[in-house]
Amino acid sequence: MPGFHLLLRRSVAVLLAVVLAVPVASARPSSSASIKEQVLLIRPGSSVEVRLTDKSKLQGRLGEVTDSGFELQGLSGDKIGTQQVPFERVQSVRDKSQPSMGHSLGRGFIIAGVVIVAVVVIYFAACQGVCGG
Repeated sequence: MPGFHLLLRRSVAVLLAVVLAVPVASARPSSSASIKEQVLLIRPGSSVEVRLTDKSKLQGRLGEVTDSGFELQGLSGDKIGTQQVPFERVQSVRDKSQPSMGHSLGRGFIIAGVVIVAVVVIYFAACQGVCGG
């Protein structure tokens, strides 16, 4: 059954290519998008992590977005405080409610592993007594 083997190999190759490409193609703001565009894609009230140009890091909830910046609501001691963050001071912003790239990539590898095991099990079940093994 050489035709069966070739078909199986091609199917596995296509499945692996699709599974490994899915996490990379997830909907994330591109690095070329401006900080303002990235902030506008985040739902108000979402938990965010903001890295500033002076290498400091802020965490809080996204508030109102204006032309010059956005509000960040966070805890200061035992009180909730709001601070205005100008876009020019922001190096990067991350929506903490979205899974990170590493998390998505790990999930992709787990799915790929399950697919490979399933294909091997199906191969040996279908090939039992037919493939000369």
